[in-house]
Amino acid sequence: MPDSVILQGSDDENDQVDIQNNQVHAQDKSWHENDEEPDDFDRDSELDLSNSSTSEDKTYGDIVDSMKFIVFEDCLDILLAQTRCAECNAPMCAKNKTVSGTNVVYSIEYLCNHQELAWSAQPYLGTSKQKVAAGNVMTCAATLYTGLTYSRISSFANCMNLAMISDSTFYNLQSSVLIPIVNEAWKKQRNDMMTELKGNNVPVTLAGDGRCDSPGFNAKYCTYSFQDTLSRRIIDYELVQVTQTGTSQAMEKFGFCQTLDRLLCDGVSVGTIVTDRHVGIRSAMKKTYPNTSHQFDVYHMANTIRKQEVQGPWRSA
Repeated sequence: MPDSVILQGSDDENDQVDIQNNQVHAQDKSWHENDEEPDDFDRDSELDLSNSSTSEDKTYGDIVDSMKFIVFEDCLDILLAQTRCAECNAPMCAKNKTVSGTNVVYSIEYLCNHQELAWSAQPYLGTSKQKVAAGNVMTCAATLYTGLTYSRISSFANCMNLAMISDSTFYNLQSSVLIPIVNEAWKKQRNDMMTELKGNNVPVTLAGDGRCDSPGFNAKYCTYSFQDTLSRRIIDYELVQVTQTGTSQAMEKFGFCQTLDRLLCDGVSVGTIVTDRHVGIRSAMKKTYPNTSHQFDVYHMANTIRKQEVQGPWRSA
């Protein structure tokens, strides 16, 4: 709360109740609420966090490390009702409340008609042209980075009657702020891994596998990833859409080739590649990468043997 606000507390519970009951009756004024969440994020402009300023000159680290609490509306009203004008100590006569996602902003008026007090429950991120409450950004980030979905976190908030950002704000922040941050972090991490692998001067052993968004032959997306078996880190991946290959069956081979070609172009020496027994990948290794050793994953081999052993008696019968 700004320094211009003077809190007049009382240890007497009856005085506190009187303050709560009489806080808005002076001059027959009442306070108004705006429970509709305004979309405080402009989808047509990007949120620039590079030169942003926060309240009380807090850094991003301070905001992230700062404790957060669930504050009830009635308790907050009792606290703000005790504010007095910094010039004449006049009591409050009215307050306007605006809810913006997880944030609430109060505009307080005093009997003396001196300067109006504006108070926000959260610091802001961004520049003066594009500012977003820190809690809105952090709620969106926590949802995305922990693997949750907006529908689940929204249901949790509705169950508690907890103020929450709208779905449009969530997806706007995700596409304009969070996804670019993830991409930037991944590029930096990948560059560091490429430098390390090339500096070792030893051929690496890679384990690769593809994962589709749905089983069967109706998959639309396939993500093919390569893992360094020594460090157990994902060093590269490729996201393939079925429109790039024409069929779902060809997506895994396409992602394999695209990822491997990119690693080779970056100067990574690949000595051995471990994959499943995908027919297209086996063909590509023989024709396109004959100098690279190709081995089959023990897990998939064991599953194949187990299935053959189980089905053997039935086939013979």
